[in-house]
Amino acid sequence: MTDSTDSVSEAGIKKNELEPEEQLETRLGLGQGIQSEEQPGAQFNIHHGASLETQPMIVHAKKRFRIAVFASGSGSNFQAIVDATLAKQLDAEVVQLVCDKPQAAVVRRAEQANIPVFAFRPKDYASREAYEAEIVQRLSALDVDLIVLAGYMRLLTATLITPFTGRIINIHPSLLPAFPGVNSVKQALDYGVKVTGVTVHFVDSGLDTGPVITQQAVELIDGDTEDTLSQRIHAIEHGLYLKAIGLIQQGRVQLDGRKVSIRQSK
Repeated sequence: MTDSTDSVSEAGIKKNELEPEEQLETRLGLGQGIQSEEQPGAQFNIHHGASLETQPMIVHAKKRFRIAVFASGSGSNFQAIVDATLAKQLDAEVVQLVCDKPQAAVVRRAEQANIPVFAFRPKDYASREAYEAEIVQRLSALDVDLIVLAGYMRLLTATLITPFTGRIINIHPSLLPAFPGVNSVKQALDYGVKVTGVTVHFVDSGLDTGPVITQQAVELIDGDTEDTLSQRIHAIEHGLYLKAIGLIQQGRVQLDGRKVSIRQSK
């Protein structure tokens, strides 16, 4: 993803009013570097023109990576993401919760964290495309970099996927492409596999068919039940999701068709 920048300019200084460079930098605060009041510690890049009269200085501020989380239930993955941003384990901010069930527990989690909530009832709209169009408008206004599906129990249409292609991810409790859809843990047990796991993938128009970003295996144990296996799968979900989000935020994830490659950190 590329980070957008905000710019401001210093203008209106006449040639015969120019100050010595050191005095001018002190007055403008350039000597020590300017910091954003909204984002403490964020450094601006100062571009000096050949002349302040003919080419204003442009100041760029890098914004934080902005995440919207979609959820329908209790919101444990949502909470893990929020906690990681607050603890500075994830260099990002959650700027919106989208929930299709206004009474879901995740809504209360978001309210407690002072995160804006868009909670809607699908039946109040003529179609999925109709409420997704409203979601797209809201997220575009917030300049969202990444949509994270965290237990969001609705399929997405092209209305939402197209404007955010390559910027929507999901987590699934199996080693895709095995056992897509619902009841994946039960599917794995019923099939008798020896290994299942967790997958983080990009979202496309299919059901759990998007390109795989990362996976982690979980071995089955003799006597496993749906509950015991689910517990071990859930135990690794949060960490794997945060890892994937961090890689994307750092610009290390490259998508080429169905192939996803992870660049080495610098």
